[in-house]
Amino acid sequence: MTAVVAMLRGVNVGGRNPVKMEALRNLCTTLHLANPRTHIQSGNLIFGASPAHLSTLAARLEGAIAETLHVKSRVILRSVSDLQGVVARNPFSARQDVAPDKLVVTFLHEKPPAESRDRIAGLQGGPDEFILDGRELYAFFPQGISGSQVSPAKIDRALQTVGTARNWNTVLKLLGLAEAWKP
Repeated sequence: MTAVVAMLRGVNVGGRNPVKMEALRNLCTTLHLANPRTHIQSGNLIFGASPAHLSTLAARLEGAIAETLHVKSRVILRSVSDLQGVVARNPFSARQDVAPDKLVVTFLHEKPPAESRDRIAGLQGGPDEFILDGRELYAFFPQGISGSQVSPAKIDRALQTVGTARNWNTVLKLLGLAEAWKP
């Protein structure tokens, strides 16, 4: 059994697709996921699962959420070791000018095609900075994400894969919760 973080895309954002966290935890229990916990109201889950089942788990969760909670949401999974790698690889970690609330990691469903790197580079031009690293896109928004000229839709089109973004403070909190998770 390993700790897994599941991040749901597009729930409880702007009042759309509301999912009660208690209902989400209960759903995880019915799927035999161990000791499910949630973090804030935007679809962050920590639970235990067998490493052998991780390859099919995202699809199982997506189907169960749609059927039981009547919300269509993509589910992005990362193991605790995956999250440790995300934190260790932070390309902005040595920079003093990067505040945690201005740094966002987009967790991708799959590694994007090679040409995505060029399309992401094409988004550079304003003050925002983007670095694609495997299944994560690190983005620094010095004026905040709401002040960016680059919309989430543009990022999605450039990546050609589905993802869900979390600010750096949330990434660190999810890592801490995953590291502390007990069956």
